[in-house]
Amino acid sequence: MEHILEIIKEFAIIITSVTTIIVLIKKFLVEPIDKKINNLEISSIRTDLVNFINDLENNVSKSAIQKLNAHQLYTRYEQLGGNSYIHSHWEKLKKEGKI
Repeated sequence: MEHILEIIKEFAIIITSVTTIIVLIKKFLVEPIDKKINNLEISSIRTDLVNFINDLENNVSKSAIQKLNAHQLYTRYEQLGGNSYIHSHWEKLKKEGKI
C-alpha cells in the first residue's frame, strides 16, 4: 500500500511539472507569436480596408461580394482592436449608403 502511495505522489509531481512547463511555454513562446500574428493580420486588414474605403470615397463601384468581404474584414478588424480612423470613415460611408 505504501508503494502505491509513493507512485501516486511521484505521478502527481510529474503532472505538476509538465503542467508548469506547458504554462511557461505558452506564456513565453506561444503568446508572443500570437501577438505578432495578430499585429500582421491587423496591418493587412487595415490596408485592405483603407483601399476599399478610398475607392468608395472616389466613387469606384464595388460588387456585392466585395462589400460582403469588406464587412467581414471590418468585423475582424474591430475584434482585433483596430484604430478609430477606419471606424469613422466606415460609419460615414454607411450613413451615405455606400456600404
